[in-house]
Amino acid sequence: MEEVIRILTIGGIISPGELEKIALCAKGHKCSGINFGSRQEIYLTCPVKEVDKLKDDLKSLSFLCESSSGQHSNIVTSSASVGLYPSTIWVTADTFFDVLEEFDYQPKLKINITDPAQRLIPHFTGHLNFIASHHRNYWFLYVRLPGFAQRELWPALIYIDDVALLSKKIEELYYKNKPADLNEFFNMITTDVISNSRTIDGNCNISKGSIPYYEGLNPMGGVYWLGIYRRNYEYPIEFILDVCEICNESRIGKINLTTWKSLLIKDIKDEERIKWEVLLGKHGINIRHSSLELHWQLPDLNLKALELKNKLVDIFDRKDIRTYGICFGISTPETISYGNIIIRFNESQNIYSIFHTEDFDPTNSELILFEESITESELAEELQSLCLIFYSQLNKKKVDDAPLKPRMLKPEIDLFQCTICFTIYNQTIGDIVAGISPGVPFNLLPETYCCPVCEGEKESYIKMVS
Repeated sequence: MEEVIRILTIGGIISPGELEKIALCAKGHKCSGINFGSRQEIYLTCPVKEVDKLKDDLKSLSFLCESSSGQHSNIVTSSASVGLYPSTIWVTADTFFDVLEEFDYQPKLKINITDPAQRLIPHFTGHLNFIASHHRNYWFLYVRLPGFAQRELWPALIYIDDVALLSKKIEELYYKNKPADLNEFFNMITTDVISNSRTIDGNCNISKGSIPYYEGLNPMGGVYWLGIYRRNYEYPIEFILDVCEICNESRIGKINLTTWKSLLIKDIKDEERIKWEVLLGKHGINIRHSSLELHWQLPDLNLKALELKNKLVDIFDRKDIRTYGICFGISTPETISYGNIIIRFNESQNIYSIFHTEDFDPTNSELILFEESITESELAEELQSLCLIFYSQLNKKKVDDAPLKPRMLKPEIDLFQCTICFTIYNQTIGDIVAGISPGVPFNLLPETYCCPVCEGEKESYIKMVS
């Protein structure tokens, strides 16, 4: 008998030293291998009699671990894409560290923090989805809480220091009140939680296109990056230990986990490249799989889904079916996977249904039924037909804007905004920096009052129109 332990690696960022400690624990407690999850976490499968000892050892090393059915969620970030793929000008690896450092609790809700310019990490697979805006240090927030079919846009941009605070408050209120309406729920969040928000003055422009190739040893700006994917999503413990050893020798400070259950290692120097070639050869690691099998999202540790994926990939390969630009997701009644073509299977009845997202855009939340109640033997043919439909609609006009338009809440009191830096004065909050207590209307502020951000004069403020 075996049991699965789940280790939360916040943001999908882990140091070689930390990963080495996990691998040594896994080896010492006779784990079969190391798996990575679709939310950038780590899974260890070990004999039942070793579970408690393994948990104790991991916790003594300050790792956040629980059973695979634990109630906490890992925070997903697109830190892995920084430096490899297009990015918003102000978003760097340090940006994600700055956000994550503010979290003083372990979320139960799923939280995504991503750069809209990259296409490696999905943006909308969380309950709270923070997406970088065109304003430095400000984020859009798309909310889709458990039990809600649609996602809604928070009616203001969130400042970087408020991301963790707002997430915590939303989680507290959600589990306490179980809201039936998101707009009413938004109004329950007091303004002092997010005192530095900013008016939405543009669309959230999500980069469109296919998922980038995330595997191989690839040159990038004078150095190399290495992407490692395993067909069965399991990584040998000895291989992971060797990876950590080379990283430590080469002074590579971090390893990124992706939502595709793969590893990314950056900043490999040219003179160190041969070490990685030798390592891959030693363990027989293939780093050139086709996109046909790379662009799939499966429930974590689900052997039935993995077997189905492998069968379909084999059929597509033999029939030479084109799937470029398509991401397949396999879902169960209990799980929802990312993709623009979704296969949902009911294991108890052994039947399948096929869906696709609106316009085949994986960022769209609405699923459109293509075929239902079909057998496994019919799946490949039906999927091939849907692939043809996907390619036939590529000439349609593409809309670059995010699928949701901002829906603004009408302020119940007058708000005034600085025309220089767009900072908002809200009388229910006041201005702590200037010593203005909550409740002071703007017209009663002293004439010497100035903007706390840009120091613009009082006359630079204008009344916001609802």
